This record gives sequence, C-alpha cells and structure tokens, in this order.
Amino acid sequence: MKRLQTTLRDNLVAGILVAAPLSLVLWVFNKLVLSMDGVLGLVPPEIRSIAWTPPWLDKSIPILETPGLGFFLTLLLILLIGTVTRGYIGRTIVQALTDLVSRVPLLGTIYGGARQLLEAVFSSR
Repeated sequence: MKRLQTTLRDNLVAGILVAAPLSLVLWVFNKLVLSMDGVLGLVPPEIRSIAWTPPWLDKSIPILETPGLGFFLTLLLILLIGTVTRGYIGRTIVQALTDLVSRVPLLGTIYGGARQLLEAVFSSR
C-alpha cells in the first residue's frame, strides 16, 4: 500500500510539473492569438476589404478575415521575438527586463519560479 501511495504521489507531481508550464504556455498563446485577431479588427475597412479568389473556390475571400490568420500572425510574432532574442541586443534587452521584473517583490518570485520551471521542462539536458 505504501508503494502505491508513493507511486501515485510521484506521478501526480510529475504530471503537475509538465501540465502547469504547458497550460501556462497554451494560455498565453491563446491570449496572443485573440489579441492578434483584435488587432486585425483595427485595420481600416478599405484594406480589410482587399480580397483574393483561390483557384479551388468560386468566391472571393477577404484576406484579413481569413480564419486562422491570427494564429499564423502569432507564430510569426513568436518567431520574430525568438530571432531578436538570440542576438546580442535581444539578450541584453531580455536580461534588463528580467532584472527589472526580479526586483518587484511578488512578481519577481513568480517570474523566477516560472522561468526555472520552464527551463527545466524544455531543457535539452
């Protein structure tokens, strides 16, 4: 019975260590996609009405109202952030922001813990 309890506890902790950062990443990604869709709503109607007709359809589709466009713009934004972050200036900016956030009492603790957890989960080691 003791062995079963230990196994269940260990599996629960392992599941939480994987599910928590994954849930956080998915939540943030979802918020970014919704934000990108919201930003597209700010584009003037003259530009939003530009349409294209795919060869497999008989009707025109407005380019900026294409389903999933916010998702692809979010992926593009994350790719751009990753590209900038890998350079010297990007690393300097990220380090400065990390230092700034670390000084805020409660936020610094939460950010530091979340960062360590994400590094542990996504580490290649």
